[in-house]
Amino acid sequence: MENKPTRLVDRVPDALTLSRGIISIILLLFIPINYINALLFVILYIVAWLTDTFDGKIARKLEIEGTLAEWDYYLDTFLQFTLVAYGTFIGSLPVIFFLIWLLAGVVLCLITRNKAVVNLMGGIGLIIHLVFMYFYNEILFWILVFFWLFLFFTGIPRFIERLREIEGDLSKLKKDKEKS
Repeated sequence: MENKPTRLVDRVPDALTLSRGIISIILLLFIPINYINALLFVILYIVAWLTDTFDGKIARKLEIEGTLAEWDYYLDTFLQFTLVAYGTFIGSLPVIFFLIWLLAGVVLCLITRNKAVVNLMGGIGLIIHLVFMYFYNEILFWILVFFWLFLFFTGIPRFIERLREIEGDLSKLKKDKEKS
């Protein structure tokens, strides 16, 4: 996907990517003032993730790489950060788990400087949040579980590709370590 967007329709993936970032910022800004209840948060979170699903599919179908494609992984992780921060704020997730996840994520991302690792940390954040959400609000837990299962089963080829990226990155880290 070397092509850069030229037509208006080619800008759709970038618009979806940007909207995910905007939704994440809105969610993060409203957390401290407790303006968003848990159901609305989950709905906006799902909408944001759907933009992630569709921006990549549309870009691949149009055979383009959007201007914001490089930011996709970071916006995904930022969205996961809002989820974990919200869980911490409403009390479904202990603060210590949030701090450990955040510290581990920052350290791993700085060490590896790799997008796949950034994305992996977002996934770990989701799993942590889901475990604690079960005890906080079981209905929202099941909504999120079914949503993620839907995304997983509809995106298995992309998931396998991302696992291969992580495997390649770990191999590269191992080779770099052996050289030094």
